[in-house]
Amino acid sequence: MVEKKTGVPTSEQRLIFGGKQLENSKKLGDYPLLKHNATVFLILRLPGGADRISLEERHTPMDPGLQYSVDDPCMICFTHPNDEDQIYTARRLPLVMPCPGGHSVMHPHCFMQYCQNEIFDNKKEAICCPQCQTEWSLDIIKKYGVATEEEIEIFADGMSVNVIHNDPDVTECPGCLSYCERRSKKDIRMHCRICAKQGKNCEFCWHCKLNWKTRGTKECGNTNCKAVDILAQIKAAPLKRVVGVLCPSIRLCPYCGTAIQHAHSCKHMMCSTCKCEFCFICLRPARDGSWQCGRYNTKCVPAPRQEKVPTRKIIN
Repeated sequence: MVEKKTGVPTSEQRLIFGGKQLENSKKLGDYPLLKHNATVFLILRLPGGADRISLEERHTPMDPGLQYSVDDPCMICFTHPNDEDQIYTARRLPLVMPCPGGHSVMHPHCFMQYCQNEIFDNKKEAICCPQCQTEWSLDIIKKYGVATEEEIEIFADGMSVNVIHNDPDVTECPGCLSYCERRSKKDIRMHCRICAKQGKNCEFCWHCKLNWKTRGTKECGNTNCKAVDILAQIKAAPLKRVVGVLCPSIRLCPYCGTAIQHAHSCKHMMCSTCKCEFCFICLRPARDGSWQCGRYNTKCVPAPRQEKVPTRKIIN
């Protein structure tokens, strides 16, 4: 029944009861504690978008309209066409990316890796040249990255989601998961029309996403809701120089929303709550143990003051 409704096959479904996964070979009657009114949690295994992007080496396309680099190395893998230990053919030459300065050089597969990192790690709404910020369209990504239609669709969906999530005035209704946009930045008591039509509780707090409990419009009545105070701290936090770059002295962890104040030393942080590692200046997370914005004392572009408390799941 679940497969017919969701399209997810039985092999990709998990049933959890009492903190344990139920075995496929057993029946419900084999679990004495599993009574008629017991709660069983269903988990669906879903494919992640980024995992469907192949980062295997791709042949450089042969096109008279493209420019190839025979002197400068790829800026992602740093492989130089003249390296003696590399056997270079025309199919392995890096491409000069289309921007006014022509200063970005990448292999097709390295370009795809760069796009993936920008969209799914750095939550960028568009792919731009890392040097001059010239925006590259999906057509350019397809051509220079030798991307498939499915890969372009994954990138397009990822950028669309980032546009929504990066908008401080857009959030998800906790009831129906529809995206909502508030009319005024002062509104925190939200009324979901879709939930109302379905006869559900349709009022929730903009910050903590819990049901609204009071009659007023300023405080939701949930004891754990501290978002208003946190955002006030972020707004009032003075600027501070971190490795020579001016940025707010208080940041929210980009994953769990914990407030972190910079005390001293380098720009790289580890959140004590979720163990997420990120840069205090640009808010980019570490990827596979590497920093995307350079060394601990390298200057990078500061992210603006945060206007919405991140609500992503805590990393294990």
